Amino acid sequence: MTQPNVSKFSELVIKQGDGASPEVFTKVGIAMVSRSWNQTASTTTVTTPDQDDEDAVVYEQKIPSTQTASASGKGKIDKSKVANMQAKLGVTANYELDETGVGTWKGPFILTQFNRTGERANTWDVDITLEAADNLTFTPSA
Repeated sequence: MTQPNVSKFSELVIKQGDGASPEVFTKVGIAMVSRSWNQTASTTTVTTPDQDDEDAVVYEQKIPSTQTASASGKGKIDKSKVANMQAKLGVTANYELDETGVGTWKGPFILTQFNRTGERANTWDVDITLEAADNLTFTPSA
């Protein structure tokens, strides 16, 4: 039996662009304890009755209609990165999701969630969610 070559947790990295030309991408500045990368395709249902037998059962035809992607993460944020993340909330900016040995997804995302929670006698946690704002490009690893 052959074991699959799987990615380690640390091999999927969320990076944000600096907006410069050429654009430079750096890690978002959160020491992640969990992260998620989700891609979804939706379909539209089309039904067309038989013109010769309108009472016949009509089969649904599924047509791809939309795609979306989102990334999220939870962890600890360095105090020096809080203002930067706060400024990105609700703003469309370029991000990369880079997975070692798999490839890189790149494109515009909107930071739709920047939540910080904490408890007495502990440190603050942060949760972020990025939603794709347009088409993403995927470049497979060489």
